[in-house]
Amino acid sequence: MKPPAKPSLEPSLKQILVLDDEDIVRIALRETLRRERYGVTACASPEEALKALQEEAFAVIISDYQMPGMTGLDFLSRAKQIQPDATRILITAVLSLDTVIDAINKGEIYRFIVKPWIREELLATVRNAVQRHELIVRNTLLQATTLAMNEQLVSLNQALESRANAEAEHRRRLVELNSALELNLHHSVQLCLKVLQSFHPTLGTQARRVFGLCRAMADTLKLPESERQTLELAAWLHDIGLVGTPRGLIRKWLNKTEKLTPGEQA
Repeated sequence: MKPPAKPSLEPSLKQILVLDDEDIVRIALRETLRRERYGVTACASPEEALKALQEEAFAVIISDYQMPGMTGLDFLSRAKQIQPDATRILITAVLSLDTVIDAINKGEIYRFIVKPWIREELLATVRNAVQRHELIVRNTLLQATTLAMNEQLVSLNQALESRANAEAEHRRRLVELNSALELNLHHSVQLCLKVLQSFHPTLGTQARRVFGLCRAMADTLKLPESERQTLELAAWLHDIGLVGTPRGLIRKWLNKTEKLTPGEQA
């Protein structure tokens, strides 16, 4: 058993199922509605009508009340389970008002029509029933669209949150790397200074003196932090190239620079 076709907002919304075991009533209903350009499927038994409900979507279901084997209310109750959005109308010649009102209050049927019906009242009831079904289908589609958009919005928000978290983690790692680099640079400078001072203490003292002068210059000029750091590092390391130069030559350079030969100056 295949499920009924899904309703859409096409003209097929105006499909109407008519159930009546009396041929003359069934034919009269079918021809009256077809003249109004409704698509009509007319069935003579509840079993035939239930099978039609499994195979096709209907906007309106019209059922007689008195039928062999199953009442119209029982049939419409089962029809509601198969196609809950279809508008259900009961036609009856024997009116049990309490039963009909109870069925309306429970949502089993939308309206009832008393035999013999007045044509204009019948068509007005069917027209309202079709409009009701169209509103239900449109509302269902709107809710589905809204739900889909909300799901997309949730997915986008999750993606944005994930991206923001990834960028925050990236920034945190950059801060850690920069801190590590700065610490490594500090350690490297300190190591160079120790090498310089161990090689020739006077060079270490001179490096500290030049560093003090450069720091004072940076304060006076109000240099940005990056430029201040570059200047201070240059002050600390400006004599590092002398490591490995013969100590006697360094002493001569420090005390008697004018006596250096061109080769020693080079």
